[in-house]
Amino acid sequence: MENVRIGLITKTQGLKGDFRVKVDNKYLAKVSNLTTVTILGFEYHVKKIVNRGGFCVFSLNEFNDINQIENLINKPIFATLEEPESLAEYYVDYLVIANSCEVGVVEAVNNYGATDVITLTNGKMFAVSPNLIISVDEANKKIVVDANVLNEVLV
Repeated sequence: MENVRIGLITKTQGLKGDFRVKVDNKYLAKVSNLTTVTILGFEYHVKKIVNRGGFCVFSLNEFNDINQIENLINKPIFATLEEPESLAEYYVDYLVIANSCEVGVVEAVNNYGATDVITLTNGKMFAVSPNLIISVDEANKKIVVDANVLNEVLV
């Protein structure tokens, strides 16, 4: 288990102390299960995390007012992850969907340095890039991706 940077706090969300986080793509599948996060060296308890596509909305037990969040804008957020950082064990056998159409089933996830590259059973490949993954449905093993972004990175 290691405490890793999962994303960056980008702005407040509403008046009750919720905030938006731009989560690094490789951690999207993991944030829904978090129970605690660390910001500026302090640990906070997760009340709720909602994936909104290009960002996640975090609600923490310790925050209940917008004023508590404003000084955290552009600060990194960390979490202790029990699983290894590789996407491979999460996404293999997941169905990839774009615009309600099946793109293929994940066969492998490889990292060639800059980012993870997903290979589908139909031979198609694409690089995981910012804003590509809209949501991950772990229960049904589905990954919903932005069709426009996918077209830019599909090989």
